Formats: sequence, C-alpha cells, structure tokens
Amino acid sequence: MEKKITPSELELNEFIKIINEMSGIDLTDKKNILALKLNKFLEGTNTKNFSEFLGKLKSNRQLKQETLDFVTIGETYFLRELAQLKEIIYYAKSLEKRVNILSAPCSSGEEVYSLALLAAQNFIKDMYILGVDINSSVIEKAKLGKYQGRTLQRLSESEKRRFFLESEDKFYTINK
Repeated sequence: MEKKITPSELELNEFIKIINEMSGIDLTDKKNILALKLNKFLEGTNTKNFSEFLGKLKSNRQLKQETLDFVTIGETYFLRELAQLKEIIYYAKSLEKRVNILSAPCSSGEEVYSLALLAAQNFIKDMYILGVDINSSVIEKAKLGKYQGRTLQRLSESEKRRFFLESEDKFYTINK
C-alpha cells in the first residue's frame, strides 16, 4: 500500500505560491479540494514526502508540466457561455474584415470549435481562431478534435451532423 503524502499548511501554501509563479493561477480559494486531490497525483511523482516534491517541482521541467496539467483540469463543453460567444461573433461580423481571435485558456478546444461553428452559422468566412493553454494534455486532445458525451450536450443533432463525423464508438470528430 502506498504511503499517503499529506502536505502541511505551510507546504500547501508554498505549492500554491509556486503554481502562481509558474502560471499566474491562484489556487488559494481551492486549497481544501487541492489538499484532498494532491495525494493521488503525488503517488506518480516518486517522492517520499511533500518537501521533496516541492524541491523537484522547482527544478524538474517535466514535473512542472505534469503539475500544471494536474491543476488546470477544468470543465468544458461546446457552446459554454453561449451569450459571450455570440457577442464575439456579432462583433466580428460587424467589422467586415479579417478577424483574429485568441482563446486562452482553450482547454480541450470546445470554445475554439464553438466559435468556429458559430462563425460558420453566421457566414463569417475570414476568421482566424487560435487556442492556447498551459495544459499540454488538453492541447493534444484539442488537436485531435474528438469528443463524446456530456461535452456535446448543447449541440443540436443537426449541428452534430453538419460539423462532426460520428464514429461507431459514439465519438464525434470535428469535420475539418
């Protein structure tokens, strides 16, 4: 059985400070949930205690990325914050010229693809959308453009047919 690695209050505060310095993300208000989830993450880091983990985190590039991936996992789905997305589309359409949009953080791409979907529905042809995120695993998922389940719940069946290719395993892949 794995030994549970539990950070002290001081160590947890140091961890939150390091994450903030690395990414600008402030996890202070998520301290309690973070403390609960950290042990499972730490099992894969090959460290004996939290102090050793903090030391490695400051110098190990791969561990930094894995840790950022761990702390940035969030909920996302197509057409989330629809009112805001529509405002962006209406503004872009009013400009009547090429529009460049940066979506940051873009997570696994649902926001970027939602903007592209809305742009197509509103006949906006000259739009470039760039999605960026510090979580490398979600960027890889976004590049695949392959989704299933709850993330698609706000899309109509006609939108799914128009913008996705459905596979036998019930995955929907962006129809590029």
